[in-house]
Amino acid sequence: MEILEDIVEPRLIVDQEPVHLRITSGPFLVVTILGYQPAVRVIATRFRRQYFLIIGARSMTRSLEILRKDNGGSLLGLEFWIRKSGPEKQSGYILEE
Repeated sequence: MEILEDIVEPRLIVDQEPVHLRITSGPFLVVTILGYQPAVRVIATRFRRQYFLIIGARSMTRSLEILRKDNGGSLLGLEFWIRKSGPEKQSGYILEE
């Protein structure tokens, strides 16, 4: 997997407000203070703005795996709504088509 050190898109921070996203890249790694983290490029469709989204959280991975398998094994092109389940930093992610 490719490690991207000079990402130009801002990181998308997800909160309790639902955001509709479309994945526009395959997964890659970014370097964070916690080490390497898997990420994808996404477009927030409402704002038509490109971001990168870290996808390593367990709750996000479980949902993405279901969507990926339904999409012929690829994350590319997936569209879904995402939000946090609560205001706490450790709250899980909720993904819905």
